[in-house]
Parts: sequence; structure tokens; C-alpha cells
Amino acid sequence: MRVGGGSPAPAFRRRRRVLVGVVVALFAVGVAGAAVEARRMLVVEEAPAVAAGGIPVAPQYAFEAGRDGEGRLSRPVSADIAGGRLYVTDSVAGHVAVFRDDGAFDRVIGAGRLQVPVYVAVSADGAELYVTDRRLGALLAFDAADGSFVETITPGFPWAPIAVEAVDDGSLLVSDVAGRHRIVRLLRDGTVVSEIPGTAVDAPLELDFPNAVEMVGDHVWVSDSNNRRLLEFDEDGALVRSVPLGRLIRGFDVMPGEDGGPVHFALADSFSHQVVLITDAGAEVARFGGPGTEGAHLAFPNDVVVHDGAAWVVDTGNARVAAWQWGEATRPEAAVLWPRGPSGLLLVSALLLSSPLGLLLLLRPVSVAASPASIPMLSIRGADTHRWRPV
Repeated sequence: MRVGGGSPAPAFRRRRRVLVGVVVALFAVGVAGAAVEARRMLVVEEAPAVAAGGIPVAPQYAFEAGRDGEGRLSRPVSADIAGGRLYVTDSVAGHVAVFRDDGAFDRVIGAGRLQVPVYVAVSADGAELYVTDRRLGALLAFDAADGSFVETITPGFPWAPIAVEAVDDGSLLVSDVAGRHRIVRLLRDGTVVSEIPGTAVDAPLELDFPNAVEMVGDHVWVSDSNNRRLLEFDEDGALVRSVPLGRLIRGFDVMPGEDGGPVHFALADSFSHQVVLITDAGAEVARFGGPGTEGAHLAFPNDVVVHDGAAWVVDTGNARVAAWQWGEATRPEAAVLWPRGPSGLLLVSALLLSSPLGLLLLLRPVSVAASPASIPMLSIRGADTHRWRPV
């Protein structure tokens, strides 16, 4: 065996120091990653106003409106909010009850003209109120400021309007359940611009009581209640997606994502007596409410409005509107903040924490078998280079 001259011991020691430094750094990173994961799993964190990490959390019950006094509700069905005023249709009393955003009663609109009002929407500028009346089979417009009647909007054919949504361009989306159930988009003069679904025979789609309609950008979302699904249509009225819900949903509202993030939806789940928060793909992220008659309980909720850090729930069975609020005091459990379990960071951290084991393997003693004649030479060179010792 040929052995070169000179001792490489200093070079070996430098390599070993570098190796030890790398292992220590990897171990430190592993400790930091494990600490982050432990905090996410075990620590209860304070949530921001509406969402944590872009995922909505359940709000806290705050107060109720319309249970007693002058503004007492009989059978509330739908609500909308604008300009610090909450507008609630009362199908038995035959008017729209108006409350301030602190729950105090303000006044009524449409008394003596409305008969069985069902759904309500406020115009984009907050100036007008649109109300559908089931008995009249009509859509009526009122002045939101003084409550005076403006006009009846008709499309020129018999219809049975239910849900209504005011679009930013001044047009209206109205669900029509006379004959073939559909969504019509019409102007104030009654001109029908389009309808959803379209009449193309190559793409049949049947709605069964579309009880709510909302605009998200230039797309239309519809609560197809009896089919237990949420439908999205594009600006041309073509179906984009169908989100199966497995529950009876009448009213719903849109929860825009933080900083342009994905939207979520708040659904009034009538038979579970709860409000359910879902993604636009239908995944549930939180829920609140539950069967009961008082406080943070609901009975057959029919509609929900999310606005300015609060969720207003039309609690039809309890003849009231209940308000839940998000805020700095909302403290969801870690399972709500982190519903999908450990992330990949935990696996990487575990691997990095095992790095010292690799160092021990690299620095373990090595036994060498050799002939008697080579032992003296190997002992000398091994002691210089690798600190070998004879066995």
C-alpha cells in the first residue's frame, strides 16, 4: 500500500468542526420549527376581527332585536343592512321593520301597502328598498330615507318573485317561482336583461325554490334550497359550479376574503338551527347557534346578513333578529384556527431534530482488520490522521 507524506490531521479537524456546526444549526432550526407547531396546536390565540389566517371563525352572541316593545316582530323572514339601519321583513305584520345597528327599533316601512313581504334588498347607494310580496306577487320599491312608496316593478308577464338582490349597475336579480323556477335580471322599467338558467336545451338545469341570490364580482350565486346546493353562474348565465350542501339553506350572505383572499359564505341552516360558514368549495370551517329559544340559540333561521364585523340572523322561529359579533375579544380554540392538523413543518422539524444521530454515526469508532505486517504502519498513519487506536 502506498502512503503519501505529510499529516492531514489539521484538515480533518477543520472538516469535523464544519460538520458539527452544520449539525448544530440544523438541530436549532428543528427546535424552532417544533416550537412553532406546538404553539399552533396547544396555544389559544386571539383572533382578529373576522378571520384567522383567512379562515372565518365563529363569532360571539351579542344581543337581539324585535323580541319586545314597539318593534316586536311576528314572523321575520329576510333582512338587509345599509347606512346603519337593519331592514327586516315581517310576513305576518305586513311591513318592513327598521332597527338601528345597536338593535333599537326605528320605524316601519310599507304598512298598509305590503301584505306578505318575504325578501328585502337595499340599493347599492342605500337610497331605495326593494321588497318582494308573496301574496301580491309583486316587487315594490320604497324610499329608504322616509319610507314612502316609489313604484311597483313588473316584468310584463305573470311571475311570483321571492329573493331579490340589488346590483351595482342599478339592475335587479329576482328569483321567480311561477312555473319554471329561475333568476331574472331586470331593469327598473321591467325590461328583462337575462335569466338564469338560460333556455339552452343542450344544458338543462332545474332550480327548485331559489330562496336567495347574491352577486360576487360579476358572478351570481344562488341558494337552490330544495335541491340542497349552492350554484355559481358566470356573467353569461352559464353554470360554473354546483356546491352540494346536504342541508336546507334558504338565506345566505357573502363574506369577502381578507386582502383579496377567497370568499366564504354564511348559510342559514334551517333544520340544524345554526349558521354555517363554508368555503366557496363547500368545506365547512365554523358554525354557531344551535336549537333553543334564548340568547345564542336559534329556531329555524331563514336568513343571515354579514356586515361590518357582525352577523345578523333572522331567527324566524323565535320571532326576532339575533346579532353575533366578531372582534378582538373573540378567542377561538386552536382546533378552529387550525382545522386540518399538523403541517409539513412538523415532519421537517422532526427530521432536523434527528440530525445529531447522523453526527454520532459519522464520528463512531472504526475497527480495522489487517495482517500482522501492516499493523505498525497503519497504527502510525492512523494515529496521525484519524486518531485510530489498535484493538
